[in-house]
Amino acid sequence: MTLSAESLPTARSPRTALILGAGLFAFGLLAILYRPLTVMETLSACLTLVVLVAVAAYDSATLRAPNSIVYPGAVIIPLTWAATGLSAVIGSFIGGVLALLVTSVLVIIGRGSMGFGDAKFAFLAGAAVGIGGLVIMFGAAFVVGGMLAAAVLVTDLRKRDDSIAFTPFLVGGVIVAWMFIR
Repeated sequence: MTLSAESLPTARSPRTALILGAGLFAFGLLAILYRPLTVMETLSACLTLVVLVAVAAYDSATLRAPNSIVYPGAVIIPLTWAATGLSAVIGSFIGGVLALLVTSVLVIIGRGSMGFGDAKFAFLAGAAVGIGGLVIMFGAAFVVGGMLAAAVLVTDLRKRDDSIAFTPFLVGGVIVAWMFIR
C-alpha cells in the first residue's frame, strides 16, 4: 500500500479526532503525573486538560472551536486554580489575556492563516500555563506545528491551501509547558 493524500484520514475525520484527543489526554496525564503536585493542583490540571482536549478534538474534526466549551472554559480554567491560591488565579487570568492578545495580533496580520477561534482558545491555553509558561507553550506549539506543516507540504500529502487545526498544537504546548513550570 502506498502512502498518498487519499489514503490518509482527513483532518475532519471523527476517527482522527478521537485518536488525537486520546493521545493528547494520555500525554497530558503523563505531564501532570511527572511533577509532584498537591491533590488540588492535580484535580485542577485534570479538569483543565479535559476542557482543552475536548476543544482540540472537536476543532480537529470540524475546524471550529466550539463557543459552548470555550466560553465556559474561560471562566472554569482560571477558577480551578483558586484552590491553589489567589496568585495562581491572577497568573492564570493574565496568562490567558496575554495569549489572547498575541494570537489576536497573529490573526490580524496573518490575514486568514489563523482564525479567531484559535485566538479564543489561546486564552484557555494561556490560562492553563499562566504567565510563566507562555513562552514555552507558544514555542512548542509553533515549532511542532510548523514542522508538521512543512512535512505534509514537502511530501505532497496536503496542499498549501489546506487548513490544519492549530488548537491541538496549543494543547501540546500547554502539556510541554506543564512539564517545566508546574
